[in-house]
Amino acid sequence: MPKRARSAVGFLLLAGALCLVTGTGLAQSGVSWSQIMDLPQPPAGQVMAYGDAPSQFGELRLPEGEGPFPVAVLIHGGCWQRHYGADHIAPLAADLNEHGVATWAIEYRRLGEPGGGWPGTFDDVVVGLAQLETIAGNYPVDAGRMVLVGHSAGGHLALWLASRERIVTDHRWRGGVPDGLQGVVGLAAITDLAEYAAGKGDCNAAVPMLLGDDGSRYADRLGLASPDRLMPPAVPVHLVHGREDRIVPLSQTVVYVNNVNRAGGSARETLVAGAGHFDPIAPFSEAWARARGVILGLLEETGQQEETGQ
Repeated sequence: MPKRARSAVGFLLLAGALCLVTGTGLAQSGVSWSQIMDLPQPPAGQVMAYGDAPSQFGELRLPEGEGPFPVAVLIHGGCWQRHYGADHIAPLAADLNEHGVATWAIEYRRLGEPGGGWPGTFDDVVVGLAQLETIAGNYPVDAGRMVLVGHSAGGHLALWLASRERIVTDHRWRGGVPDGLQGVVGLAAITDLAEYAAGKGDCNAAVPMLLGDDGSRYADRLGLASPDRLMPPAVPVHLVHGREDRIVPLSQTVVYVNNVNRAGGSARETLVAGAGHFDPIAPFSEAWARARGVILGLLEETGQQEETGQ
C-alpha cells in the first residue's frame, strides 16, 4: 500500500481516537492531523536499512554544503502503530536541513506488523540509533553534535533511549548514550506508560499491546520500558507541549520534568498556548519554531564548546 494511502487509513483511525479522547468529535485545538498530511513531501533522502524487515530502515537528509553537519535523530509518533510512518515528519526534517542540521529519521517495527511491539519496537530504535556511527563514517555528519527528537509515542522512545543506563544491569537493553548526544527534545511526549494506559482513547489502549501484556509481566515490563521508571536520563531533556493537547495530557510533560529534576537530572518544559497535539510537528507553527530553537540551541552550544576547546 502506498505511503499516503497508509497514512489516510491512519487518519481515520486517529480520528476515532480523538472522538474518544475529547468526547466532542474532532474538537482538537490547534493544527489538525489533516493539515500535517496535506504538507508537501520534500525530496526523498538516502534510505538505509539496518535490518531485514521492511520497517527496519532510516532516512538520512543532509543540508546543502560540505559539512560536517550536526544531526537530529528523529523518531515519529503514531501510537506505536503501523498505520503511521516516518513520512509524516519528513517536512520537519526538511526544515531542520534548511537550518543546517542533518537528520536521521528512524523507522521501526510497529504494532500490527511482524516483530512490532514487545520487544521488536525497542530493539529497532536501539539499532537504528547505533547506525548513526556508521553513517558518520561515510557521510558529512558530525555524530559529536547530536540530539534526539521524538513526537508523542516517538517521544517516549527517544526518552527511553536516553535512559537505558538505568535499566537493570543484566538486561540486553542496558547501555549508555552515544558520546555526542547533547540532549532529548520531546514533542508532546508520552513519558509515563502506566498513567497513559489509564486513558480512554485508542492510543492509550495501545500501551498494553506495546508491552505484550498477558496480565502477568506488565509491571516488570513497565520498569524496563517507561521513562518515568528510569530516572534520571543521562542527558538534558527539554519537552515542548501544546496546552490544548487532547491526545497526550499536559501532565505527561509537567510531572516528568519535575521528577527528573528531583532525581538530579536536567529537564525543562515549554508549554505553548493554543497549541494541540500536532502543532509541535507542523513546520509553520509556533510550537515547532520554539522546538527548533531548542534543538539549534543544544547543537550551537556544543559547537561553541568545541571551538573554545572546552
